[in-house]
Amino acid sequence: MIAEEVFVASNILEHFSRFEVKAVLAEWVSLLKPGGLIKIVCPDVREIARQLSLGVIGIEWFNYLIFGGNDYEYNVHKYGFDMELLREMLINLDCVIEKEIPSREWENRRLDKYCPMVTISARRAK
Repeated sequence: MIAEEVFVASNILEHFSRFEVKAVLAEWVSLLKPGGLIKIVCPDVREIARQLSLGVIGIEWFNYLIFGGNDYEYNVHKYGFDMELLREMLINLDCVIEKEIPSREWENRRLDKYCPMVTISARRAK
């Protein structure tokens, strides 16, 4: 049995700047053979902003989730995503969306450092 080709990037894409994101994602997709699967997981900025606007989280927690921990040089978020943007970017790279898992509704869970995430899987078409 041949193993399925899968590329997983969890909590990575948000660490690239807006000038780098499209090229990075294009490179990842280019590494796949046609039919290969790419799975992206990253913070859901739309849900994080919604929670701030509803008063579920405060500005300090919002800043932590949006901008990263900033506790060392590379723990900085440089770009934000929601499901719509990730879907559009992958479709523009000739990928076929296979599965979308939106961030779940969440309570105020500051103690366990929970961050709402979006997960999208797509197959390289050609």
